[in-house]
Amino acid sequence: MIEESKDKLKSDNKEIVESIQYTLRYVFENSLILLHPFMPFITEEIWTNIEKENLLMVTEWPKNN
Repeated sequence: MIEESKDKLKSDNKEIVESIQYTLRYVFENSLILLHPFMPFITEEIWTNIEKENLLMVTEWPKNN
């Protein structure tokens, strides 16, 4: 997915770029949440560096859609 999105992120179409950015961010944030029980220190550090207000350890678990 990341490799496929690289070319699309260079697009002039703003809607496509924003959609790809949203999806990548969503996947990244949920990956951090799911990895947190196994890698708490690393994931918490990354979480705080992406400007999140709450600590990762008190963030809700992702819901199944």
